[in-house]
Amino acid sequence: MNNKIVIDENDRKVLLDIFSKYPYRFYVYGSRVKGCSRRYSDIDICYFDDIPSIELFEIKEALEESNLTIKVDLLPVSELSSKFFKAIEKDLIEMKL
Repeated sequence: MNNKIVIDENDRKVLLDIFSKYPYRFYVYGSRVKGCSRRYSDIDICYFDDIPSIELFEIKEALEESNLTIKVDLLPVSELSSKFFKAIEKDLIEMKL
């Protein structure tokens, strides 16, 4: 398993700053952990927690208003199909603060 998220250092700092304000665990998957991303590939992030809607709104708003150079796809694991989740499960990397 790869333990590296391929992302610009400024984007990493912005993401960690946003997510560190909340007591939830967020996991990156997809091309940014598989090492096959391109410069402007989005970053796929999922979470297992049941995040209250007001906090989820705050997180999404902070992401949209940030100076990130990439798009963030943020989804609860419950919205992923079981087949898709099984395909990405081994590649999940927790966003460490």
